[in-house]
Amino acid sequence: MGTAREKAVFDPERGEEPFIVRKEYNATIGPKSNLRHDIESWRGHGFTGSETAAFDLAVMLGKPCLVNVIHETSANGQKYHKIIGVTPLPRGMQAPPQILPSLRYLIEDGEGGVFDELPEWVQEKIRGSEELGGKRPSKAKIIERNCAAAAANATEPEPDVIDEADKIAALDETDEDEINRRLQEEFNGDDAH
Repeated sequence: MGTAREKAVFDPERGEEPFIVRKEYNATIGPKSNLRHDIESWRGHGFTGSETAAFDLAVMLGKPCLVNVIHETSANGQKYHKIIGVTPLPRGMQAPPQILPSLRYLIEDGEGGVFDELPEWVQEKIRGSEELGGKRPSKAKIIERNCAAAAANATEPEPDVIDEADKIAALDETDEDEINRRLQEEFNGDDAH
């Protein structure tokens, strides 16, 4: 998406607004998760075991990346945008200035505060979530879901990763602060490729 499409008029009464493309993820970085796949693509290498255990998603907040977007049309003729890839910025490329502020919302925070700054459609999605009092699945469904997730994570080994990831793996497994400090440096471009 070039700079010409950073803003658009969606409602004439509100004027120009930032153009937002989104992708929803489950809150897991297990070996088969889409979130993990996109983070590893962004980083340019996989997670080590100690990184996976210590990873704090907030490390990435506000960090630039290159997003590959395709434009599709649904069966009912509705046009939409789909993120198909996330990578680091190419060497020498500068990200344009950030338009909207970075926000960090945790479901434990409930409503109010940062929640009030989220778009209305996001607020409604959160309100309908199981964690914030939405429809709760049956106990049998929860057990089935948890067993499937545990089996998937237990059967797929961690990938072998070299370079900076090995340095991080050498850290004490309990030193989460040091691991996240190194990840922060990586996303700041201190280890840019």
